[in-house]
Amino acid sequence: MLFQRKVAAMGEPDSTTQDKIKEIALAVMLGRRIYASALRESGLHVDFLLQSYEALKPEIQYLTGWQKLARYSYEPYWHNSTTDDTAQAKRFSSAWIDHLGKLELSTEQAVLLYDGESKRAPAPNYRVYLLRDGRLLFYEGGFHASSRKPPVCGDVLEVLSVMESLSSSWVNRNEQPYIILVEGFAKMLGDAIFWRKQQIQNQEALQARMTTALAALISK
Repeated sequence: MLFQRKVAAMGEPDSTTQDKIKEIALAVMLGRRIYASALRESGLHVDFLLQSYEALKPEIQYLTGWQKLARYSYEPYWHNSTTDDTAQAKRFSSAWIDHLGKLELSTEQAVLLYDGESKRAPAPNYRVYLLRDGRLLFYEGGFHASSRKPPVCGDVLEVLSVMESLSSSWVNRNEQPYIILVEGFAKMLGDAIFWRKQQIQNQEALQARMTTALAALISK
């Protein structure tokens, strides 16, 4: 398995892994920042991701932006797109719908967790969705996709495994799959918090209007 820790003959972590774990522990003790690559090389990035996901799970019901997976389509995202670009986008969207139908996911509600289509290179070009039941869905089928395989829908480690398999090295911190997923979780929480604050403000304004109207009424 991709996420099994590197283990020496006697069942102990190998020296490379131990060195990385010691390096991270020392950085934490000294209040220093930790390199994202060091966390991944130690294998602790899996624990970091899982803890983040487990913390998110009770909050999934309160997230915003849900819509059916079939409504997520592909559109040319650059200026001066041509009719050929639009036709190509329709083909991508049609393939996406076909895949969802085969997996019986067309009507599943989801939030777009990561959209590589909208980001500049060297950001990965795939998309990752969070479903209401907590599963993740990975799909690479847009304009710059290197592989147009069917979507992968499963738990967080299954999807991380697919993301990790696309590349073995990442120059940029933000390209690392576990970072992409946790940043997506954080963004979804931020969107939900913003929406709730807006709702509270609207309710406070409505309450104030009602209270003012009541105060204007006098007894006979």
